[in-house]
Amino acid sequence: MALNKVITTHYLTGYDIYLRAKQRSTGFFLDGTDGIYRAVPATYLHFTEIEPQKYQIVENRAIWIDDIYELSAFVMAGIAENENTDINVGNSEMSIKDDTEVLNTDIKVDTELILADTGNLLINLANAQVDITNLLTLVGNLSMQNLVAIFAQVKKLSYYSNVDSIAIYQNDTTPLRFLFKDENNVEFTPNPANAYVFGIKKGINEINYILPATAMGIAGNYLTITLPPLTPNKGVWEVVEIAIGGRFTLKSSGYIEIIKSIL
Repeated sequence: MALNKVITTHYLTGYDIYLRAKQRSTGFFLDGTDGIYRAVPATYLHFTEIEPQKYQIVENRAIWIDDIYELSAFVMAGIAENENTDINVGNSEMSIKDDTEVLNTDIKVDTELILADTGNLLINLANAQVDITNLLTLVGNLSMQNLVAIFAQVKKLSYYSNVDSIAIYQNDTTPLRFLFKDENNVEFTPNPANAYVFGIKKGINEINYILPATAMGIAGNYLTITLPPLTPNKGVWEVVEIAIGGRFTLKSSGYIEIIKSIL
């Protein structure tokens, strides 16, 4: 008489899960109809949910030869078993000696599949979005010195400006001059046919502007702008080239702090 072979796996409650048991030495599979190993089984053996999220098979219809058995659990997605499209939720091995389990590791379940199945993954992504928002808030509260260092690392532009950061007093109307060079230290020559604008945003990903896009002048290879009187604030400045046809190119960006006047 064959002995019990107990196989257990864990998954979300209420699913139809089947077992693919492969006899390693022969390559045969357990046939769910009669418990015999065959090259092409008619059907696989299905688990029974014995308690919430715990599934089990007790198989004793035939003697299993001494061998190692490769066990895989699949969640049936359609009306028929199809291991090519059904989700494989776990794999393990069982060693049999004299029809007795020598080693049986419960089939381990891929927790990422459970997360995806329950929608928890969406919750995690929403939490990640909150974390990113909080991170941007923290970045906005960093000192100018720290932000300059951050911009130096993340700025990936075709041209680099001679200006990394700007600190001015409120109501300061001193003209600003920007000179751009590429990675080979070749100066950028502004194209008079294009427009160049300067703007100040409240943050890297913000759409609200402290200073809306303002036209810049061209003086040789320099772009120039005289800022209007501004109130104390801090944010991100950008220089954008607008070509004929409306194509926008970000030329450079950096941190700006408008400091309250001491006078």
